[in-house]
Amino acid sequence: MGADFMLISSIGSTPHKAMTKSQINKLGQKLRMLGPLDTETLRKLQEFRASFDAPMFRAQTQLKQLGFEATSRLKTINTIIEKLQREKTRLAEMQDIAGLRVVSKADLTEQDRIVSRIVGAFALTKVIDWRVKRCTELLEFSQSLRVQRTQHPELLA
Repeated sequence: MGADFMLISSIGSTPHKAMTKSQINKLGQKLRMLGPLDTETLRKLQEFRASFDAPMFRAQTQLKQLGFEATSRLKTINTIIEKLQREKTRLAEMQDIAGLRVVSKADLTEQDRIVSRIVGAFALTKVIDWRVKRCTELLEFSQSLRVQRTQHPELLA
């Protein structure tokens, strides 16, 4: 009997080409400050968020070619600001601006096969196995893709 299996990928790093890492971090510092934000700061943040669309779409397409249906999401502006205010993370280093999710019923052996297929599709992948925490992360550095495997029985009940 297979457990519910959810494969989560986070597209992190900074695919944004128009802004330097330093400029992105300065934007993050502005967002971290409490108080109203000006229109230009919000425009830059929206532009930064939108820069994750293309890499997320490419990763989603690769997953589809492997036979996996993945849903996608972009972290909301409010969530980005809240995370910056709550944590010491720099905006350019935030790992979960965009994400993909694949949900499947699979036992541990099948989960390992799924992870292996995904590792084979994305170059320069590093697997971090968190079996104690019941999830596995795959870090794909060339496209800034992080994939996390986790079991969530309550999701498909």
